[in-house]
Amino acid sequence: MRHSLSLLLPSAALAATLFAAAPASAQSAALESGSSTWRRGSRPADASLSRFTFELRFGAYYPEVDEEFAGGATPFADYFGTGAQFYFGAELDWTPIRIPYVGRLGPGFGWGFTTMSGAARLTSGATDTEESAGPKTSLTIHAMHASAVLRVDEISRRTIVPLVPYAKLGFGFGTWSSGTDTGTSKIGTDCNAATPTDCVVAEGLSIGPHIALGGMLGLNWLDPRSGAMARENTGINQAYVFGEWMWSNLDSGIDKPAMHIGTSTWVLGLAVDM
Repeated sequence: MRHSLSLLLPSAALAATLFAAAPASAQSAALESGSSTWRRGSRPADASLSRFTFELRFGAYYPEVDEEFAGGATPFADYFGTGAQFYFGAELDWTPIRIPYVGRLGPGFGWGFTTMSGAARLTSGATDTEESAGPKTSLTIHAMHASAVLRVDEISRRTIVPLVPYAKLGFGFGTWSSGTDTGTSKIGTDCNAATPTDCVVAEGLSIGPHIALGGMLGLNWLDPRSGAMARENTGINQAYVFGEWMWSNLDSGIDKPAMHIGTSTWVLGLAVDM
């Protein structure tokens, strides 16, 4: 029941965002035409036409694989250690809904990648485990999400303060695979058969809720002339640096148990409004 509710709430938020896009377009056009009573002229009119935000994301990733094991077992930490893994990602948001005096709302899709490796291990005797000098054990994760995104950009649009807080709520999903230098690991008696019946492949899909909170710092004020040229020549209205706390609780399976590959972490990145 807990997993069902945790998946239902983000999915409902994303569905509501998509449903509201069409009727909100007229409201957005009215605000962008200059009917707002807020202070005007702090940013070029072209900047109010932003509909898309693209992000490049970098940070640390801490896969929560060991949280599913009881009795103190830590197979992930034993192989890959307890340090952070490097994370790289990208995201594209479409925010056509203009909420007066608040900001832009719409759906977004993000993808992230991390991979790690450790020494493969061989069983020696009945109780000993020793590191092998041969192939390495690896784990690769592709973490994705579809979310409702709210970018609170009215402060930036109507004042000289170049800050844009934002929030994301949605549905996360990730694929994972594990193997050695020779390929994806398989366990079973007939894995090499044309149609194996007793074979488990070390790969899968994990799902769960995705939440993120962050803030963007606009960079156009550093060189307004270059910012104006970028709008004219490339359609990029604003460039940003940002920081974000991200939580993806990817610990559920669709029809079977799933590896816990989610994380709670901070990421940094570059973003542009178009």
